Amino acid sequence: MTYENINFKKDHFVVRDGYFYFIDEESNILYEKASDGVTTFTYPMIAMVGTNEVECLEYDGHFFWSLQEGPTDQDIVIKKWFIENYVVHLEETIEFIHDADHLFDVDTFSLEYYNTTLSANVLIDDSSIYLSEFSEFIVPGTVITIGPNDDEKYEDVTVTGTLDDGALGLNFFIKNNYTIDTPVYFTTNLWLVNHYAYSEANAGAIYQIKLPQNEIVSITEDSDFDLISSSCFYTDIENKYMLITIGTNLRFVNLVTLVVDKTMTMDNIEANQSTIHPVHALQLDGETLYRLQYHATYFNNDYHYSTANYQVSPMRPFVDSVSIDVWPKILPANGINVAEVTAIVNDQFAHPIQIKPVEFRDDDSVGFMTIQNTYTNLAGRATSYYKAGIVPRSVLIMVMATQYD
Repeated sequence: MTYENINFKKDHFVVRDGYFYFIDEESNILYEKASDGVTTFTYPMIAMVGTNEVECLEYDGHFFWSLQEGPTDQDIVIKKWFIENYVVHLEETIEFIHDADHLFDVDTFSLEYYNTTLSANVLIDDSSIYLSEFSEFIVPGTVITIGPNDDEKYEDVTVTGTLDDGALGLNFFIKNNYTIDTPVYFTTNLWLVNHYAYSEANAGAIYQIKLPQNEIVSITEDSDFDLISSSCFYTDIENKYMLITIGTNLRFVNLVTLVVDKTMTMDNIEANQSTIHPVHALQLDGETLYRLQYHATYFNNDYHYSTANYQVSPMRPFVDSVSIDVWPKILPANGINVAEVTAIVNDQFAHPIQIKPVEFRDDDSVGFMTIQNTYTNLAGRATSYYKAGIVPRSVLIMVMATQYD
């Protein structure tokens, strides 16, 4: 067994409705594959992708966005595509051409996108809409895509502002009828990981590009950003993040503060614990993070592929590490004295994990743990007590934390 799965010949991909997609610029085709690598559909692309290799692909719920090198190796081109009648159409081309102030060398970018629904019916000639969530991320000028309706129609509308009743005002009248719960999509920013900071090479910076104006609104410099190999967008209930990979770390860059809020360790390292498997692309599908790699390690064996395949990392918190402390560490062997044993259980983000089962065991035939089974508290701690035996010896105390009972 070699653990190959999708067998992509390109090192970019997106996940949509459980299927995996990549663009082959040589054949001008968007490929759709199942998780086992079987090609389930091929979509011809009406416009030419171009001869430059597609280096990154993103999906916002409706549009595919591809990244390629531009006319020179200091320019980039992002193209926006959509599928209609089983063929791929070009919606827009965005070019970032170098000048005296900015040079571009970008291997990965993230879309800050939001998928929601209409919270009320919309009729032809209406000039406002209501959304079920994410309205707080919409500013005047944001372009929203609505659809499909019962006739498989879509349309783009531009928001002019928020009305007193919470509705979003539009710059023109609605062209079609849409029922409540019709899908709605919008993208607010592109986040480019540039190997240049302004015009300085190998400096590393994340560029925030406001859409649809395609305007650079912020540049965050950090030499670590030059080491990023892949990225994607992620939002939870409270925050929005750009996920970036550096070495074996997945970092969560808060897109409001532009600082790293937390870090998760990935298993993209060889059995020798020193060689790192590069992550060429990241995609989220629900709470599962897919990493596109040419190498993987399973059960302490390293595998190297000629094609790119995905590895998975769960985003939901799970038990990742347990540390233990005992106080006092030395007791008289009198069968009376007691030591407090504390276990701290962390998840893959190095955060304390709550309400997880913990077992305490010892190897003393007379001394014993007073509490053998308990749960972590809100601080990720579980506590038991060891009561001394009657024979002087070193006692081994063991703690096991599990995800479920």
